[in-house]
Amino acid sequence: MEKFEIIKKADPIGTFDIKLPDSIKSLDDLKNYTPSISYIDFSDYKADLEDFEITEVKISKSNVNVSYKEKDNEIFATLNNATIDILFDDKEMEERFLDKEWPEEWIEPTLFFKSEKNHFSVKYQDNSLFTLKRI
Repeated sequence: MEKFEIIKKADPIGTFDIKLPDSIKSLDDLKNYTPSISYIDFSDYKADLEDFEITEVKISKSNVNVSYKEKDNEIFATLNNATIDILFDDKEMEERFLDKEWPEEWIEPTLFFKSEKNHFSVKYQDNSLFTLKRI
């Protein structure tokens, strides 16, 4: 198992705020939800294809720091930082992943929110926001 810290890039093009589903109508609606990271996407180079491919990796464990705000009657979450554990099923993918120059690379995390009665996820779709640091 490999452990990483998700860190914000210093010069993002987009915004770190991500809109939550319309079912979340107020900040109070989030009281019973626990956030985590369920997946990350990254750019994986596969030699047989001679090209990069966006690849999804399942996160086995995460510890996240998320903040929330309300703007124009919509609720937004911001991933401030996180630590994640990744358990790779594919040894070749693991080697390619670990060989990356992470300060120069990007990831797109998926935030997963779970309560006793409900769950939902939201995916960042901007590769200018986050990268990883191996810890």
